[in-house]
Amino acid sequence: MTARGNLNSEFVSWTSVRNTALDQAKAYCAAQGKQARPVDTSTDGMMRITSDHVTVVFDCE
Repeated sequence: MTARGNLNSEFVSWTSVRNTALDQAKAYCAAQGKQARPVDTSTDGMMRITSDHVTVVFDCE
């Protein structure tokens, strides 16, 4: 799952963007009757210059 935060319009923390991606992963797995298990997280972007991207790699168990 990838979540994006546009820091050009308002302040959005890395943690907030990461939590959004984790919530999306949890919802995806819950729809399959499973639970999300995060495997890896990576970030990309420059604060206040570009949109920040947080990618969460996960398994549904």
